[in-house]
Amino acid sequence: MYASEQQVSGYDTVGISAWRLCLRGSPDKGPCGDGREIMQRCKNFLSSDHLTESKMDNINPNLIIASNLYRLSALISAIAYFVVKPRPGILEEVLTLVLIIGVAHLIRKGYKWVKWVMLVIEIIFLPLYIISIFTVKFPIALELVGAAINLVQLVALVYVFIPSVQPELDDIEP
Repeated sequence: MYASEQQVSGYDTVGISAWRLCLRGSPDKGPCGDGREIMQRCKNFLSSDHLTESKMDNINPNLIIASNLYRLSALISAIAYFVVKPRPGILEEVLTLVLIIGVAHLIRKGYKWVKWVMLVIEIIFLPLYIISIFTVKFPIALELVGAAINLVQLVALVYVFIPSVQPELDDIEP
């Protein structure tokens, strides 16, 4: 039994598009036609303009590293919630994780305004964090986890501002 084109229409990948081509087969030879017809359709599809560079192909590799670092800080925060005592409220933890993962997602998508928002947040909250280390007494484990999370996020912020050093196509000699 073959999936209908309606079931796969929400996806835009090469495999699904090739599947759609297969579903449009000739009525006398079945849904996929004969082998030569399928090969010709796939060859025509792959040589057409259906395959263009996505935005991910043009993204600065440092943004991907920064996004992964923000995800790492979210993971550290989630693990620390269950390991380190005293625990913050669950609502605060969930909101923090949503914010960090959302920032990681937006950075990976290539939104340039996110780095400025994160810079402002770091400028405001990093001095407050440093002051709180010396004024408020938390358990040492909580302070170490907080320091690790802040360090990872600072490194991620630095990576966001590092420009890409990919060579231009004109600079490459044959």
